[in-house]
Amino acid sequence: MEMKNQNRSKFLLIVRVLRALLLNECDRLNRMFSLRVVKFNRNQFLKLGNLRIARYESNGTYNETISRFKEDLKKSMIKKDALRKTVIKNLLSDIKNNEINNNEKNKMNNEFQIYDVIQKSIKNHEDSILEFEKSKREDLKEVEMNELKVLSEYLESLPVAKKEDIDLKLRKIIEDLAAEDKSGKFHIGKIFSSKAIPWKNLEEEWKASLKAVQHSVVEIHKEMFPGKPKGSA
Repeated sequence: MEMKNQNRSKFLLIVRVLRALLLNECDRLNRMFSLRVVKFNRNQFLKLGNLRIARYESNGTYNETISRFKEDLKKSMIKKDALRKTVIKNLLSDIKNNEINNNEKNKMNNEFQIYDVIQKSIKNHEDSILEFEKSKREDLKEVEMNELKVLSEYLESLPVAKKEDIDLKLRKIIEDLAAEDKSGKFHIGKIFSSKAIPWKNLEEEWKASLKAVQHSVVEIHKEMFPGKPKGSA
C-alpha cells in the first residue's frame, strides 16, 4: 500500500512538471523545486530520473571558486567574523544573479564572470566611500573600506590576468595607435576596433574578461588624453 502511494505521488509530480513545461510556466517549476543552483529553462535540460530539469553550465575553475567562497563562509560563521560573512553572502548573491542572466543568454559561467561581479562590487564600495566622506560618516566609511579589503583579497586570488598586466599591454597598443594616426584626432573607437586587441578571444589569449579590458581602455585613454571627450583626442 505504501509503495502504491509513493508511485502515485511520483506520478502526480511528473504530471505537474509536464503540465508546467507545456504551459511554459517555468516560474512554477522554480517554486516547486527550491534548488539553489538550478533554474528551469526549456532549452537546456539535465535528466533527473524521469524528469528533465535545467542546470547552469560552469567550468571547473568557476565551481572550485564558488566552493571556496562557501567554505570561507562557513569558517567566518564559526569564527563569528561578521564582516567577512556579510561580504561573502552578498558576493554569492550577486554571483547567483549573474548566473541567472547567463543562463537566459546560454552563456558559460567562468572565473572571468566572477571577476566582473567582484569588480562591480568594488566599484560600488568605492563610490559609497566617497559619498560617506562627503557626508562625514566616518563610521560607515570604515565599514565600506573593510569590506573593500575583503573583496580585493578575493579579486586578487582569481586565476585571471591582473589589472596591471592588462594596462601594460593596452598602454603599448594605444601609444602605437596614437603614433600611427595622422589625422590629428585620435578617436577611442580606433582602440575598440583595433585588431591588436583580441576582442573575441580575450579570455583565452589575455586571460581577461571583456568588461575588464573595456574599462581599462576608457581609463587609460582618459589618462593619456586628459580634457578630451571620449570620441576624440
